[in-house]
Amino acid sequence: MQQIRVLLASPPGVLRKVIEHAVSAQSDMRLVGEYDGRDSHARTLSKTITELSASDRPDVVVVERADERSMRLLDGLLYEHPRLAVLAVTGGGREAHLRVLRPYEESFADVSPLGIVAAIRESGRPERT
Repeated sequence: MQQIRVLLASPPGVLRKVIEHAVSAQSDMRLVGEYDGRDSHARTLSKTITELSASDRPDVVVVERADERSMRLLDGLLYEHPRLAVLAVTGGGREAHLRVLRPYEESFADVSPLGIVAAIRESGRPERT
């Protein structure tokens, strides 16, 4: 079974720990690293992803969703890494949005640790259109 590789990029402290714990508990997911930039960091995040070994390049990047401008910057990340999915979670952990290049965005009502895991799992499915 191929694992879904997850990179945590700037979710706030408590939310980061909750997501890290939830992902680590899944047999079909692997945390490949953490990135400590901010939402305007799409270029440096892209460089970081490119510098990872092929076996550690993420399938999903989890970020904090600050505002629409920051999400538009992260859309550039999707163009540079078209197989990547970006799961953006609000700072308060009340909402999550999945963005992929196709374009595709879906809101998730369940932002509990299990809900985040389900959203990551959904983003790793190639049959998404």
